[in-house]
Amino acid sequence: MLKNNKKIIVTKHRFAISFFEQLSGLMFKKRKDVDYALIFILKKPSTFSAIIHTFFMNFPIHLIFLDSSKKIVDIKKNLKPYSLYKPKQKSKYIVEIPADISIDYLKKGDKLSWCKD
Repeated sequence: MLKNNKKIIVTKHRFAISFFEQLSGLMFKKRKDVDYALIFILKKPSTFSAIIHTFFMNFPIHLIFLDSSKKIVDIKKNLKPYSLYKPKQKSKYIVEIPADISIDYLKKGDKLSWCKD
């Protein structure tokens, strides 16, 4: 479960920790098969390592960039397939969520948390 202090964002999540998991992300997946948020855990906070591409993606996504304390430092809504995005601040965690899930209530400075599904 991924949530902020106000609301559950999604009930399921998975982690992308290894190089291959982070490289592939949600590439080649169909929207109907993605009922979860994908959480990237970077080795250390960075802007360069946090660059996200949507090459070979089949649907748009929202990106939520978090610092080491899981506070939102940047949000990119509705990133379309075959795009690139570099966060404005260093990030330790990146959350990818299908763009048809509303995150309009989230803002910079909000703190996110996750727990077992």
